[in-house]
Amino acid sequence: MKKSVRLMAAILGVCMLCGCAAKETKTTRTTKNTTEAETTESESESESESATESESESESESESESATESESESAGETSTEATENTSATETSGEETSATDSSATETSAGDKQNAGKAYDAFLKNEATLDVSYLQSIKDDLYGLEMNGVDFPNKEMTCKEFLSFMKAHGWQDQQVGDYEKIDKYAIIDCGQDGDPELLLMISGLGEFTPQVVIKSFDGKLKVTAIMESWSRSDTQTNMAGCIFNSGSGGAALRYSEYGYLDEKGAMVITAKIMSQYANWSTILPIFDKMEEYLDSHELSVDYYMMEINWIGDDKTYYAISPADNNGPIDSELKKLFDETKVEQMDAKDVTAKVIESVGESRYNAPAIAWKELK
Repeated sequence: MKKSVRLMAAILGVCMLCGCAAKETKTTRTTKNTTEAETTESESESESESATESESESESESESESATESESESAGETSTEATENTSATETSGEETSATDSSATETSAGDKQNAGKAYDAFLKNEATLDVSYLQSIKDDLYGLEMNGVDFPNKEMTCKEFLSFMKAHGWQDQQVGDYEKIDKYAIIDCGQDGDPELLLMISGLGEFTPQVVIKSFDGKLKVTAIMESWSRSDTQTNMAGCIFNSGSGGAALRYSEYGYLDEKGAMVITAKIMSQYANWSTILPIFDKMEEYLDSHELSVDYYMMEINWIGDDKTYYAISPADNNGPIDSELKKLFDETKVEQMDAKDVTAKVIESVGESRYNAPAIAWKELK
C-alpha cells in the first residue's frame, strides 16, 4: 500500500514537472524563441526568470520608444499646426489688407470717374439721363411742361440747357435777370463722392438748380430745386437745403432738408409763420387773435406751425417779431388754454439743425463757377 502511494506521488510529480516545462517552453517560444527548456526544474525556472526579465526590459524599452515617438509626433503635429495657423493668419492679413486696399482704390476710382464724367458733360462730350423730369414735370412751378414728352432721354449739356429754357414761362423772359449759367461741385453725402449742381439762367426771375449724380459714370438728374422772386432756395456745399417762400404780406413758408448721398431731396421740416389772423391757422386761436387786435399787438408776434417729417404731430410756437424778449403773459395764458402741442420758439432752430445734421448745416456756401 505504501509503495502504491509513493509510486503515484512520483508519477504525479513527474507530470507536474512536465506540464510546467511545457508551459514555460510555450511562453519562451512566443516571446523570444529562447532555447528549449532543460529537463531539470531549476534550469527551467532560471530560464523562465531570465525570459521574464528580458520581456520586461523589452516591453519597457518598447514603451519608452513608443512614448518618445508619440511625443515627437505630437510635437511635430503641434509645430505643423502652429506653422499652418501662422501661415493662415498671415494669409488672412494679406487678404484683408488687399481687400481694404481694393475698396479704397475702387472708392477713389469712382470719385475720379465722377469728376471726369461731370467734366465731359460740361464740355458736351457726354450725355445726361433726364428721365427724372418726366416724373415731376406736372409739379414744376416755373417750367411749362404739362403734356411735354421727352423723345430723347439722353441730352448733352447744351441740349439740356436749351430744352429747359424753351419751356420756361414766356412772360418771364424779360427784365434784368441773371443770364449766366453756373455750376458747382458739391458733396451731398459728405462721403467724398461728388455731385454736380447746375444753376440755369435765362428764364427771367426763375432760376432752377438741377442736381446731377454720377452712377458708375452714367449721369442722371436726381432733383430740381426752384427759385423765383417769391420763393428762394439756398443750398450749401454739403447739400443742406433751405427754401423760403411768401404766401402774402403776413405769411411765410419755410422748408428745411438736404440732398442725400444719391442726390435725392430729403425734407426734414416744414414751418409756416403768420402774423395776425391766427384763427385761419386753427379756429381755437380766435381768443388770442382778439387779444392781439384789441391791444394792437398783431405785428409784434407771429405764430409758427411746425411739422417735423416723420413725426405725426403738429407743433405750435409763439415768437416775438424781433425774436427777443418774453411773451406777453396774458397771451401765453390763452395759448396754454388751447391745449395744442407747443414748442419754445427758441428751440426750433436747434431742432432744425438736428434734423439735417450739424456738419451739413454749417457747411460753407456754394462757390459757383461760370459755365462757358
